[in-house]
Amino acid sequence: MSSLLLVVTVKRAKDESDIGSNAIKISKSSPVPVLVVPPKADYQSIRKAILACDFKKVKEVIPMHALKNILSKHALELLVLNINSGHTIDSEEEHFLHEMLKDFSPAYHYSDHPDTIKGIVKFAKSEEAQLIIALPKKYSFFESLLHESVSQKLTIKSHVPVLLLKD
Repeated sequence: MSSLLLVVTVKRAKDESDIGSNAIKISKSSPVPVLVVPPKADYQSIRKAILACDFKKVKEVIPMHALKNILSKHALELLVLNINSGHTIDSEEEHFLHEMLKDFSPAYHYSDHPDTIKGIVKFAKSEEAQLIIALPKKYSFFESLLHESVSQKLTIKSHVPVLLLKD
């Protein structure tokens, strides 16, 4: 993975969903991570980042090469957030995640917020984080028809930049 980063700044769109869907399309075709900067975001050095994670299939979903590349080059406080909207956490998956990230000493946070997006955005605001790291997942054609992308919604609703990260 190259250390380059594609930055997408959002000015205006006819429909907010255009912003998110275009950011996701760019992310899918980009060979480098994509940083989506909301229109009202003020530039701040990044000291604290939130990794939003559902603790499902962590070995397949978390782009460890790209994440390690970013975390090893920048002194960031990493907060791992799981929004549990009624689902039980698989302890084996949780253990894998702890092992994968142990070199970065993250703090783990759990929330039972009923709305995943609002829960992530609220947590980012309360923690005064400067970055949210989202992990866009790949879906089959039929899955994509039924699935609402958390990453896409985050690019619309977040007040801080969202890094769309993939290997």
